[in-house]
Amino acid sequence: MLYRLGALGGRIFYLPRLLPSTSQCSGVRLYSDEHLPPREVHIPIPSARPTRISSTSKPPPVKGDKGMETTTDSHDVANPGPPVTLDYMPVPFQKYGTVHSQLQSKFNRYLAIGAALFALSLYLAIKEDLFAKEALRPPASYRNRKKAYLTESKSKKSEPEASHVVAAEELQQQPEVVQEVEASPPPTPETSEQLPPEKPAKSGAMPIVVKKLQDENEDDKEKRISTEGKKRIVAATDHDDKSIAEKPSKRWSSERYSHLPEEIPYLLIGAGTAAYYAALSIRARDADAKVLMIGEENQLPYNRPPLSKELWWYGDDKMADTLEYKGLSGKKKDVYYETHGFYVPPEEVNDAQHGGVSLLMGHRVVKLDPIEHYAYLDDGRKIKYGKCLIATGGVPRNLPVFEEAGEKVNEKVTLFRTIDDFRKLDKVAKQSRSLTIVGGGFLGSELAYSLNKRFASNGLKVTQIISEKGNVAEVLPEFLSEYTSKELRKCGVNVISETEVKNVVVDDHGCLKLTLSNGEILHTDHVVVAIGITPNTELAKASGLEVDKKNGGFIVDAELRARSDIWVAGDASSFYDVKLGRRRVEHWEHAQVTGRLAGENMTNASKPYWHQSSYYSLIAPNAHFQAVGRTDSSLPTVSVFAAPKDDSEELSKGVVFYMDGQQIIGILLFNVFGSGIDIARRIISDGKEHEDLKEVAKLFELHSDKDENDGKSADR
Repeated sequence: MLYRLGALGGRIFYLPRLLPSTSQCSGVRLYSDEHLPPREVHIPIPSARPTRISSTSKPPPVKGDKGMETTTDSHDVANPGPPVTLDYMPVPFQKYGTVHSQLQSKFNRYLAIGAALFALSLYLAIKEDLFAKEALRPPASYRNRKKAYLTESKSKKSEPEASHVVAAEELQQQPEVVQEVEASPPPTPETSEQLPPEKPAKSGAMPIVVKKLQDENEDDKEKRISTEGKKRIVAATDHDDKSIAEKPSKRWSSERYSHLPEEIPYLLIGAGTAAYYAALSIRARDADAKVLMIGEENQLPYNRPPLSKELWWYGDDKMADTLEYKGLSGKKKDVYYETHGFYVPPEEVNDAQHGGVSLLMGHRVVKLDPIEHYAYLDDGRKIKYGKCLIATGGVPRNLPVFEEAGEKVNEKVTLFRTIDDFRKLDKVAKQSRSLTIVGGGFLGSELAYSLNKRFASNGLKVTQIISEKGNVAEVLPEFLSEYTSKELRKCGVNVISETEVKNVVVDDHGCLKLTLSNGEILHTDHVVVAIGITPNTELAKASGLEVDKKNGGFIVDAELRARSDIWVAGDASSFYDVKLGRRRVEHWEHAQVTGRLAGENMTNASKPYWHQSSYYSLIAPNAHFQAVGRTDSSLPTVSVFAAPKDDSEELSKGVVFYMDGQQIIGILLFNVFGSGIDIARRIISDGKEHEDLKEVAKLFELHSDKDENDGKSADR
């Protein structure tokens, strides 16, 4: 469309003063030559062979000499020159004004047609939102919404009421101010004496002027106190009196909601990271949207990664209760995304003037009816939805040896996943002398490092049992996996590699007795199983949704849609990556990005998934990982590391490329900080083939200081 507009641009603004001379316009003849006889055209005959003048020959004769030789060239063309007589001058046969008016009307038609086409093109461009003007403005729901005030209308204030308003002539007498009433009305004063006047409150609440108390009857007193209480609440809200206006509702902590709305426009199944960010996206694009989240935990939506890292590193002694920790900047943080005041009670969300985000805790959805748009809860209730997001995440996996061990053993086994698991593990670690972690992935390795760092000074002995040669063997190359295990052992963690638990019982001292595959017997006070998660797809069979048999999770398209008006985000989605094919990811940033994208698509954005999400992990002081793309140790890998300054075998900084032929499909950074992860994401998105990966590695800061080792690298 823009190309056509550009082609018409020259004709649209073609003004008469820019027109060529009328003699050059072929459309109208201005001059007549019919009165002239046919003109003879003289074409000279060239010579058969051009004459060449040698260097020894005489110079050519001057024009007019008798001995001048006439020579012609084959390229010479006769110039007819000026007209021989005035008979050959052009003679006009129309008036200039007539021709000008004809041309003017012709080009005016061109101008009108061009303007009409331009207007039509502009209308179609605006209608199709070709210029994306709505993206530059606030949402329409924000622009059209009415302002809400908590003050009373002037009409109500002007109406006289005998119970609490005094006539104008009585106000001129000695006024008496009744004591300001808080939100809950105080008992009625029994004395009939006049109260001393009080100064107005600093908050700006207007004092209420009344007559003497003995002139009021009991009914008038109750009406006055009730009205004063309402005004006092309004004043407190208008003047930011936090002691009254920002007090959280008691129902959040004391009541389980029994009344749900019969219908909700946006239903989010799950209350984790993906659901939270989906709610933000929905509200950002639809300011009056009404969203309901249903979570299985009795917790507000929270950030999960600090449960295995920052809370253990930077939390105080009360961290299990407050879930607070100090970041690197020294500022206090907690794991919750929002406070209670952010969420609207479920029974009130449909009555909210401008919508809101509501949360139902302690329940789960067991079935969806995609045709009738109904969701069925575990307690038998159902709710009709307009659009639905499934963000159920995953459930921690367990080993058969612990599942079949009995109740006494399982009392001393923790499947680490939630806040309740974190609090339980913190209590156990404070009371135990030994603790064993089964699993060598990111979660198990992070917990081993974090628990040892926090409780080693208290005498806690941490043991980690892994079935591979080294930690995080499913992601890291073998040499880097073994190096990570060595760094963990330096910190004090007893890493037992290439071993599995064959049997577990409770010994005579109340501890767990583990029999390992290498023949060792290990006694421990508690066991933490961290071997990964299984995507929560219980809804699939009852709701008729398709599950990916290879990767697990609900099968969705590039826009994260599973069926009509049903989207899936987070750990439970098996999505199609336009760069890397169908895959499933279990990291925090992926949950955030897919939650935002699903929320946008639920509000008719129709955007495909294109972002390459990343993750990070700290397993030891000298083992910090950041990665993006497909990082699978079963793929061919090429590692480029900075050469050590001395002859030691310590690894400082490096990059690992995960290859598919000559194409890079995954990059892992080892102790590389800064903008390296953004560079890695760009390399994967480009999808180019690379022959010399050392040149690609130069894009990353593998050498922090410029010294004699610059340019050197060690290939492993």
